[in-house]
Amino acid sequence: MKILILVLAVALSTSIWAHDGGHGPRLRDAPIHGGVLAPVIHAENAKLGRNAPLIYKGELLRSDDGTIRVYLYTAKMKPLELSKFDKKGRAVLETKTKSGWEERELELTLSGNTFVGKLPKGLIRKPYNIDVFITENRKTRLVAFDNLD
Repeated sequence: MKILILVLAVALSTSIWAHDGGHGPRLRDAPIHGGVLAPVIHAENAKLGRNAPLIYKGELLRSDDGTIRVYLYTAKMKPLELSKFDKKGRAVLETKTKSGWEERELELTLSGNTFVGKLPKGLIRKPYNIDVFITENRKTRLVAFDNLD
């Protein structure tokens, strides 16, 4: 019985490391708009997990109507000039299902100083992840917001 409990405890504890344990270094900054802060990395470095070098910082805001806004900052939390970014980006909503992870893609549009999109209604199961892919000078950047509720 003790072995069964130990095996179950180990198996269940691995869920805290889901989604590669994060992408980019841990951040200790406070979000400017009260959202969720995450590192922005080169998308090609996603497999490096926490060892992926930081390029920028991103903040995700979620509204009750499903609108999401992604703000970008320098490493020192100054608003980033977005003129070198493509006007369109994409986000991947990942939700946990009984058989694994379900992904839904949504479009983001650059509007002023933020990328804006809309989450699908009724499809979000908590916790969930939102991976944001934006392009700057033909280089894809990733900001992964994990374990959202």
